[in-house]
Amino acid sequence: MKVGDLNMHCGECHIIDFCNDYEDTPPCAQMRFKNITVNEYLKAAVNTDMTYAKTKDEMVDKIYEALESEEE
Repeated sequence: MKVGDLNMHCGECHIIDFCNDYEDTPPCAQMRFKNITVNEYLKAAVNTDMTYAKTKDEMVDKIYEALESEEE
């Protein structure tokens, strides 16, 4: 399943622990995650250093950065 297919089904979502809780737009509604699989997102999330993420939005940005660096 792709992150974009989750379509804000909070509570039934596999990435809820790595969501920004509507601080801004949740990852499942962001175009940059549309074609990322849930497994790819979760793998990046657990392997990303979140030490310097002060907000949940910053956490989501760090996950995206990790996904981008995997593609290179």
